[in-house]
Amino acid sequence: MVQFRLILLLMLLLITTKALSNNNDHPSMPNASETAQELPESLKQWAVNNPVVRYSPSISLPPDDFIDVKGQPSGFANDLYNALDLALSVRFVPQAPKDWHQQIKSLTKHDQDVIAVCAKTPEREKTFLFTDSVVNQVPGYIINKNKPHLSDMNNWSNAHILGVIDNSSLRDYLKGHTLKATLVTAVDYEQGVVQVANGDLDIFLAYQSSASYWAKAGKLKSLQFVPFNNVPAQANHICVDKNKPELVDLLNWGLRHIGDKKLGNIRNNWYSKDMSTADKAVKDFMKINNAHSRNKQLTQYMIIIFSVIFIVTLIVVYKIDHSTETGDFFGKRKSRSNFILIIAIVCITLTLSISLAINSFKENAYDAYQEQMHIAQDGAEAILIEWIREKKTQVNLLISKDFSAFSQILIQINNIGNDNNQDTDNQLILRSPLLNKTRDYVSRRINLTPSTGFFIINEDNITVASMRDENIGTENLLAVKAP
Repeated sequence: MVQFRLILLLMLLLITTKALSNNNDHPSMPNASETAQELPESLKQWAVNNPVVRYSPSISLPPDDFIDVKGQPSGFANDLYNALDLALSVRFVPQAPKDWHQQIKSLTKHDQDVIAVCAKTPEREKTFLFTDSVVNQVPGYIINKNKPHLSDMNNWSNAHILGVIDNSSLRDYLKGHTLKATLVTAVDYEQGVVQVANGDLDIFLAYQSSASYWAKAGKLKSLQFVPFNNVPAQANHICVDKNKPELVDLLNWGLRHIGDKKLGNIRNNWYSKDMSTADKAVKDFMKINNAHSRNKQLTQYMIIIFSVIFIVTLIVVYKIDHSTETGDFFGKRKSRSNFILIIAIVCITLTLSISLAINSFKENAYDAYQEQMHIAQDGAEAILIEWIREKKTQVNLLISKDFSAFSQILIQINNIGNDNNQDTDNQLILRSPLLNKTRDYVSRRINLTPSTGFFIINEDNITVASMRDENIGTENLLAVKAP
């Protein structure tokens, strides 16, 4: 019986140790990033004269820059723009989304000011300026696992089809090799990855992060990424319009102001530390898998624990049933102590089982709560960022000397009409070229829609400037809605 008790105690100890070893550790909060030095006066003045930085979201270059399923800009570039927008006095204004080739073309023609994730090449250095590095990426190519011989570039032949997106810097890595494969252009990374998976392409040039994103998002386990031999990770920068060197200095100051820790957090949201995995969606998927794994482990522990209880109960029943001293079983001191020990083990086991179940439920509830909080936080941040952008634009307009001068002159024109007792004093403003100049000034700094506009009102709440002629000379809504 002593041996039996030792076995039971040993089994209970092993189960307890195994269960307690699976507690999750909570990561500590990162320290705040160090702030940069004060912005030089020359850059402050340049930012006042150039309050808007234009960029175009990419249509499909995840996880770098893409449009998500809700039709909103997403990816590393979008998070970087938002961080810079908060750190600097200029406003980052998105234009219509474009593919990579169109982005390069637009920046070359000075139709936009920046591209967030852009590798430096000799050809681009002739056309663009570059900020400090914002992220490093591993260049290489994707092949199908069924064709392992293609991992060696020396095995490429004219029978093989090699894909690459237009204007990609990855083409430069082929210059040192005798290209034997047939080169074709893919629309984007998604098309290239899918075509390798279905056999339309044999090789596709890509960065490891993009390759991993599409492989994981599409669950394409047949693909293999091969990095270029003896090629280090490629630095990616923010490409800037050649005519705006001050913007480069401003962006570099903004990157220093954001700090390495926060930039690292932005990178880690979309790339793993070794650049082999991608994006928040993959991380969320892993969270769900971890929750399922915990539930599966809990089920296994419960089965083991209740199996032990069942076996112990059977042994006790068997002992009592086959004992010739059943009537005296509970009267003996040794029997009483053995029975008490068994009952104690059963109670402890049940308590442990309930504790494990409660702990698992708490963890799952905590994960669900955290997920809901992240969704709410993302929504609140998006609203707050948009609100801050609008307020910053309004402040930039108000503190502008030109805009203040326009406003004062328009108010004086309105007062001239009033002094002359003209019923149609608003016609003086409507005929003034200054009104169109003011409208153009505002339109170049704010993306106005058919349902939005602006008002300049005098001290009597009379509108002296607006995007709509019918508002000129009328009492402004502020007098009615917010007297």
